[in-house]
Amino acid sequence: MNQKLSPSDFGILMSLVSLITLVTSPAGAVMPTIVQFAASFYAKNEIEKVKGLFLRMVKLSAGIGVGIVIILLLFSHSVSRFFQIKNTNLLIISGITIFFGYLVIINSSFLQARLEFKLIYSMER
Repeated sequence: MNQKLSPSDFGILMSLVSLITLVTSPAGAVMPTIVQFAASFYAKNEIEKVKGLFLRMVKLSAGIGVGIVIILLLFSHSVSRFFQIKNTNLLIISGITIFFGYLVIINSSFLQARLEFKLIYSMER
C-alpha cells in the first residue's frame, strides 16, 4: 500500500486511522464488562435479560456513534485543518466507520459471551 500512496496521502491515511482508533478505544474498554454480564445471563438462561442488555447497549452505542458523527460534521473543517486533510469527505467516512465500529463492539461482546468464536472470526474477515 505504501508504494501506491504518496507521502502526503500516507500521512492522511495514518491520521484517519489514529483518529478512528482514538475515538473507538473507550468502547473497547467497556467490552469486558458487557461480556461478563451477558455471560452470566446466558449461564442462567435468562434470555430476556440478555435481550434487554443488548438493546440498551445498542441504543447507547448508536447514540454515541451518531453523536460522534454529528461532532465530526460540525467541526469537520477544524479537524481537517488540524490533520491537514484537504478532502473533508474523508472525515465523514471516518465518522461512519466509527459509528459502525461502536456497533460491532457490542455484537462481538455478546458473541464472546456465548463463546461463538468462529462467528467473531468470520466477522473480522
